[in-house]
Amino acid sequence: MAWKKMTKSSVLKRQQAETMFAEGFGPHKVSKSLEVNFHTVRDWQTAFIAKRECRNQGNTLINRTLAMNLFSCGYGYRTVSRVLRLSSIWLSRDWARQHRKLSIVQARKNKRSKK
Repeated sequence: MAWKKMTKSSVLKRQQAETMFAEGFGPHKVSKSLEVNFHTVRDWQTAFIAKRECRNQGNTLINRTLAMNLFSCGYGYRTVSRVLRLSSIWLSRDWARQHRKLSIVQARKNKRSKK
């Protein structure tokens, strides 16, 4: 099956549909409001849900706590991502940045308390 190239208007409609899905609307309501075939919108919704689940895979409190402990031991975000088998390396990179900020704030507090 050959895929058709999406036009600018169809890209905009798909983005609007994803926004509506994020707000909680179903495919029937979205297809009516955007005047797009229901089956097309349902396929968009399936892709949106899969993308959202993939984005959040591994983003749990346990993984975040383990990551913070590994960062404290000196491991880098790439190693942490591999060890925790995260779906995205960028998730561990963001956690590493948060850990670094927290470490800097803690160091400043310790420095002030010593004075």
